[in-house]
Amino acid sequence: MNHLIYTWLNKGYAQNYILKKPYLGAFIIFVFCFGFLSVYKPLGTHGTQNMSYQATMAIYCFAFAIPFFGIVTLLKRNPYFLDSTEWTLFKELICILLILSGIGIAVYLTGFLVEPSGPRWNFPTFINSFQSAFLIGIIPFLFFATINYRSLGIKTLSFKGNEDHILTETVEENIEIISKLKKERLSFNPS
Repeated sequence: MNHLIYTWLNKGYAQNYILKKPYLGAFIIFVFCFGFLSVYKPLGTHGTQNMSYQATMAIYCFAFAIPFFGIVTLLKRNPYFLDSTEWTLFKELICILLILSGIGIAVYLTGFLVEPSGPRWNFPTFINSFQSAFLIGIIPFLFFATINYRSLGIKTLSFKGNEDHILTETVEENIEIISKLKKERLSFNPS
């Protein structure tokens, strides 16, 4: 069973679009989260005494977007996450977990600037900020991960002939349907 899980997590996977392009990814995170918070008002979110609900949520969404950009930039410098052609589902999940953890800490610290002064240095407040960051921040990641789900298991081969030209080709298994009644065959690529 463990071998099956290990094999499944280490299959080739297309890198999440918001991880590939951190500038655009930070903007997408902001728009997704602000739109979600404005429409649904989840998890008992509320405005502050000095600001409206939308202004408060806009500040918290900046607290999502700015650390996202910084964390993705740091992860791209890490040798483990550097090569996007060797991207796996495990790398995707670890990357998302690290980013959402950083965003959770940023949301907790942003609460000191936005919310009225009070006893915020406690574990339940930290957990609440972390939980909110995970539950709201996962939405854009899940959206783009579901788009990439069809690439699960597709291996990307890189051929280096000349250093100037790198050819990439994706290899997929063909699906073949055999009709015994009409004695016909249909073969096609899943993509």
